[in-house]
Amino acid sequence: MAGPVLTPGQAMGASAALGGMDIMAGLFGFMAGQEGQALMESRARMLQMEADADATRYAEDARAFKGSQKLAFLKSGVQLTGSPLDILDETSRVAAENISAMRAAGRARAADANFEGAKAAMAGRNALIGGISSAARGSLNTWAQVGRP
Repeated sequence: MAGPVLTPGQAMGASAALGGMDIMAGLFGFMAGQEGQALMESRARMLQMEADADATRYAEDARAFKGSQKLAFLKSGVQLTGSPLDILDETSRVAAENISAMRAAGRARAADANFEGAKAAMAGRNALIGGISSAARGSLNTWAQVGRP
């Protein structure tokens, strides 16, 4: 025994309802992708700000350390020429390299977060396109079947 037979109008109505649900699922996926992208962009900004703040704190500590080195040399009666000056210069050079590395690491982490955000946005766009495509395929299949036993 065969199942219930739908009239062409019922079949088209059911197809439209299913298509609407496919489109809604795609829209929700798109919105989730947009939210994911915004979240990752925010994380990227936070990572960059943290790296900059760490580098600034380190620079302040390095200046204070260099100042204490200089003061120690002067208190002990050492002239700030030759080897003592070389030591102070080396302290400055190492500090500058470390600050540069800290900022570069922050930029790299921020770039990674931005990339993850772009991937989330792409997944959302793909979900929307997939939902629309699925709705269209379902409608075409139903239209092709309407009127056939």
